[in-house]
Amino acid sequence: TFIVEMDVKEIAVVSLTMLFCNVPGAQLSKIMCKLINPLNSFRCAEIMFAIVNALIAGTVTGATTKDKNLVYFYAALIGVAFGWMFPSQRTLAVALIPKGQEVEIMGLISFFGQILGFLPVMVFTILNENGVNMRWGLSTVSFFLLTSFLCTLPCGKFEEAAAVVEPTSVAYLDSYASKAGFKNSFMDEETPENVENKTEGATPA
Repeated sequence: TFIVEMDVKEIAVVSLTMLFCNVPGAQLSKIMCKLINPLNSFRCAEIMFAIVNALIAGTVTGATTKDKNLVYFYAALIGVAFGWMFPSQRTLAVALIPKGQEVEIMGLISFFGQILGFLPVMVFTILNENGVNMRWGLSTVSFFLLTSFLCTLPCGKFEEAAAVVEPTSVAYLDSYASKAGFKNSFMDEETPENVENKTEGATPA
């Protein structure tokens, strides 16, 4: 928005466009996680985000009406990419965390997210403060996204990892039921069906 010299109203429109386009992005994430699994969905979202950032740096060159229209268009695409990437990332993490270790692993994810999350901003700031064209600084975001994508390639197959984690769900539920004193935590609930069965099974005195 700085390069194309947008005013406050135009910047607000760009921000709202990105915000509302998160919704279709989240719906796209839901569909893609089912079609190609959460890992591949996350990879595709990162690639889309990187391509859009590269296009912004390469095609938005001035403050003309055409450039402003491009910014609106790219804002919508970035909103979709955001809405697609983060739900896929969380779905992937939740699906692969062994049961009983949710707090530990999510804590690690949040920790490294905070530790590494400042790097793109720091690189952009350093370049900008040293007089480098802002378009180059923006393009560095694509570099970090592509680096993240490359780091996921040696991760193996999602289905195999999910199969390894799956038995921990059963073991965790059995352990919880045992500690809580339940023989069957689901069947022992006081549902209308259970109450009716108990009443029918009772013999009159």
